[in-house]
Amino acid sequence: MLTYVWLGIGAIAIGALLLVLWERHQQNVLQAPPTARESPLNRGFLTLQLGDIVQYEGVDWVLEERLTYEEDGDVWFDYLLQDRDTLRWLSVEEGDRVELCWMETITDLEVSQQPPAQLNYQGITYRRRETGIAQMTQLGNRLNLRSETCHYTDYIGPEHHILSIENWDGDIEITIGQQIRPDSLVLLPGDGRRVYND
Repeated sequence: MLTYVWLGIGAIAIGALLLVLWERHQQNVLQAPPTARESPLNRGFLTLQLGDIVQYEGVDWVLEERLTYEEDGDVWFDYLLQDRDTLRWLSVEEGDRVELCWMETITDLEVSQQPPAQLNYQGITYRRRETGIAQMTQLGNRLNLRSETCHYTDYIGPEHHILSIENWDGDIEITIGQQIRPDSLVLLPGDGRRVYND
């Protein structure tokens, strides 16, 4: 009988010791600096990197290129996204709120070196919203942009339709699309490298 008492006391002592060690371990974890603890990489619309995934309407788009524009202290981004053979642009601008535009490049609209105040494309009338000259820096080497200065003209149409004309030292790039809601996208961190190498 005395043996069982001593065994019970021993079990209680071991349990108490394990509890004390567990509490100390938890305190050390909570007090460790954030960089020492494992945590998921967070991404925002202004901090996307090469290889990140942007989920939109059930499709996983891989970020293959990032263009950063700056004009008079204002900064905005164009992200080139790819799903197999399809390319899209996610344009991100932060003002009073984050404005997102889902865009695609078109080649069947003729414009002059001086874009007009209004133009029509596929039955939609677009009115010029703003124009200017921005400096650009590029992350990635997929695009063959020979200039770091872009003369841009942005247009807006009904129902949040957007059209943008960019003049890269005589090379004109036109994109169309729509403004979209931030909650329509899911951002997932990648490994910092491009996926498509074509």
